[in-house]
Amino acid sequence: MPETVFGKVEEFAPAELMNTAVGVGMGAIGHMILESALDKFLQPKYPTNYMFYSTGISCAVFLVTAFVLYIYGRRPGYEFFQYIAGGLFLAELVQLLDMIRVEFTFRGE
Repeated sequence: MPETVFGKVEEFAPAELMNTAVGVGMGAIGHMILESALDKFLQPKYPTNYMFYSTGISCAVFLVTAFVLYIYGRRPGYEFFQYIAGGLFLAELVQLLDMIRVEFTFRGE
């Protein structure tokens, strides 16, 4: 049983890491394709906010997909779907955080 900074880890192997990486890859590539298609569809209708809408819709689609995979992965023998769902969630979390705009200014004397 390997010891980490979080304590002892019993079952965390390269297979779980690979399933999570597959989920991250699917989420990143799928989000990129879907958001690009939505940009082309929404830009004529909403010229100022189309990027926000397309990112939000893409995130919603993949978060629902991750939720369904997680629920399906609770069946015996299909636990790997939970790791793929976790990867999808991580990829979409990055996309959601990318929508936050923060601006810093320096006030000199």
